[in-house]
Amino acid sequence: MECSFNQCKNLVRNPKLCRHCLNAKYCSNECRLQDWQAGHKKSCSQNTYNLKDFLPAKHNKSLGKGAYGEVQLVQHINTRVYYALKVIKKKNLHRSASLKLMYREISVQKKLIHGNIIRLFGHMEDIDNLYLILEYAEKGNLFHYIRKKKRLGEEEAFYYFTQVCCGIHYLHDKSIIHRDVKPENVLLTSSNLVKICDFGWCAEGTEERSTYCGTLDYMAPEILRGNHYTNKVDVWALGVLLFEMTHGRPPFNAKSDAEKSRLIRQGIFKFLEDTSAECKDLIKMILQDNPENRPNVLTILKHPWFSKFIPIVYKDKVNFDHFAPGSSINVEEYGEGIIVNSQGLVCEISFEGGSKIMIIPEIVRNNEGSPSRPLAPRLSKEKPAEECEEKEFEMKLKKNYPPSYKQSIGKPPRTPITSVALGCKIKRKMASENNSGNNSPMLSQVIRSESSNNGIVQKPSSEISDSCSFGSESKSNNSSEGKDAPKTSVYDVDAFENRLKELQLLQAQLEGPKQQKIIAKKPKQKSSFFARVANIFNIGCAER
Repeated sequence: MECSFNQCKNLVRNPKLCRHCLNAKYCSNECRLQDWQAGHKKSCSQNTYNLKDFLPAKHNKSLGKGAYGEVQLVQHINTRVYYALKVIKKKNLHRSASLKLMYREISVQKKLIHGNIIRLFGHMEDIDNLYLILEYAEKGNLFHYIRKKKRLGEEEAFYYFTQVCCGIHYLHDKSIIHRDVKPENVLLTSSNLVKICDFGWCAEGTEERSTYCGTLDYMAPEILRGNHYTNKVDVWALGVLLFEMTHGRPPFNAKSDAEKSRLIRQGIFKFLEDTSAECKDLIKMILQDNPENRPNVLTILKHPWFSKFIPIVYKDKVNFDHFAPGSSINVEEYGEGIIVNSQGLVCEISFEGGSKIMIIPEIVRNNEGSPSRPLAPRLSKEKPAEECEEKEFEMKLKKNYPPSYKQSIGKPPRTPITSVALGCKIKRKMASENNSGNNSPMLSQVIRSESSNNGIVQKPSSEISDSCSFGSESKSNNSSEGKDAPKTSVYDVDAFENRLKELQLLQAQLEGPKQQKIIAKKPKQKSSFFARVANIFNIGCAER
């Protein structure tokens, strides 16, 4: 297959899909960007999905369960890309207001396209359920990762915390408040990329809010007091998140929720002795009681704590000499500009339309044309889940679809069935499956309907595949019998029925004497004491 970019004639071996329509395939990210500017931007349309486009992956592996439903791991049939399918049961959304909140979450998350935010590719709906097709993060959430390692070193915490800050800054730029930032809602991919998820409590707009929501450990003091609040509640949660990553526990720990709320309102917490002075200063600067004194995300990224780890983490990925004051830089969205000031991970760039404060890793990532590409070396050598073998996928395909799935023309293949009475193979036609495509293979088991003259009833696919009588011969028979399969049966029906009656009669004759012997040998049970007393007084069951 050739590259979708008209000016490129290279063959596509490792396809790079368009992130919007998922239809255009390119040989490299450079071709994808050039085609986007050349005109694909205008013709690109959001891809529409159907449940029949997906197969369950890893034996119907469940990624998690919640109050409203569960998340399943699925694989797209054509692209073979893994997705997280979130199934939400409408009956669990007790009120109509909850359903409206769910629709609001979908509408907000569909607009968000950023490397550090989980992508919502599409959604479907039927009478009972809502289905959300989400980006798949292979390594789970940050909460379990912290619990597994007890606590993170400051260098590793810097790597994850920087990405969370980039994602929150993108949300605040879009006038969106997350309101539930915590490690459980921060997912990790196989390449250690951070993905912020769960926008159920998000709010869109710049006006102040007063809704009591979130998780107690990460709630800002103004929420607990019932005051109005802004996006600074997300900044407070960033400080709690950094503390938990470097200490292995939240800063406000107590036995009861009332005591925990008191500690949060008073701002009482203690650091570990080995925490660096820069890290302590950053956490104190974020966890301020007055929201107006808290810094925004860009001010956080200017802190000296970030400058401490920049040469280590971004050593081979970003050349910070190119972002020195006075250097010229080209940003795709704004054009040519001159760097006025640079501090930490933030730089101020002067463009023709005015100055703009931007995050340096974001500029580099956008210029490379891959918003989801990590800028730091991998922290693990785990293989991504997308590397599945050809045989495994074909096995799943055969298991979830009838044998006629691959046959585009001609008659459906014939399935061999073994007769127990005659001990030989009997071939017959398999009825066409009219409703095989209506139901999803992921939600209900496909049943292969079979009809013939010999009276054998239909069997589900699981029983047929588990049968040892022709498990290895069905594949060869399907391949050997093509379009010229015989239309009539290859055995005499009358002879078969006569032989079956003879065997049944013989079986009855052999089992008859054995049953009589068993009945004869059965000892006569003695009547109980109460039964004998009842016989003496002539008490019968009918007279009771």
